[in-house]
Amino acid sequence: SLSVSNPNLDLYVHSDGMQGKGANFGGILAYPSQFTLALFEHIDMTFRKTFEWDQKIFNDWLMEGKNALDRDFVCGDPFDYEYLDVMTHSQTNFCRSILLDVDLTDIDAKTVHATCVEGSSTKRYSLLSIWGSPVKDYYTSKKTVGVEGFQGRTREEWSGVAGSKEAVDSWMRPLAYIALVTQRAIRLDVPVDTMGRNFFHHSQPYRIVSADNLSNLNISVVEPAYWERALTTDGRVPVVKTLNDFDAGRPMTIAELVANINAPGSDKTRLRSPSTN
Repeated sequence: SLSVSNPNLDLYVHSDGMQGKGANFGGILAYPSQFTLALFEHIDMTFRKTFEWDQKIFNDWLMEGKNALDRDFVCGDPFDYEYLDVMTHSQTNFCRSILLDVDLTDIDAKTVHATCVEGSSTKRYSLLSIWGSPVKDYYTSKKTVGVEGFQGRTREEWSGVAGSKEAVDSWMRPLAYIALVTQRAIRLDVPVDTMGRNFFHHSQPYRIVSADNLSNLNISVVEPAYWERALTTDGRVPVVKTLNDFDAGRPMTIAELVANINAPGSDKTRLRSPSTN
């Protein structure tokens, strides 16, 4: 958890690497106030006019311009913001982690700078895939739907499965529709590589599907280890239902699948498809 020297401030920032290089715009704790609202309004207004780097605009305000912008309040370093101590508030930067031969789960990071990750839902999905969720009821409330046949595959095998958009679409399109109408979360049974250098590998679950696009469709996703973590966190053992394939042999119709999934008695539903074996 975060701890600060002065709990009465409105803004807490991370140092951008070496001391004296300013603040990192990727890790901010801000409380709504005259000061912080003016700060973010200024960044937005300046960026739209100049297309300067948002972090530079941020630091120009903190270091130089905040007292000269005709605001009706007074700011004065160090009274209005505080640098979080780098020893007690280590920050993991995903972009830099690809250079490190280190297991991300071994890093006691207080914050994560999810650089070069698509959007807020995908950032969240990538964090869940690596570390799981600290939210108390996260592992007690969800039901999932997925495709059987991917269990036990290596990262190299998954690279082949996810090697083309067409291959992924062949099972993700019906799966997304089923998840939408049943209001279950999609869970991909994908091996997650937690080594920093492989964070952006195209076989990672957050590279295979877009959590942001799914979120826009009101479809949620959970990390591959959701049920393992539900067991260790809350002792929750899912009732598993496996349904007949939906693309070969005697396939169920989408309506039949939805009716079976919605029937009482299962938390975790797997759709069996020969194309995934």
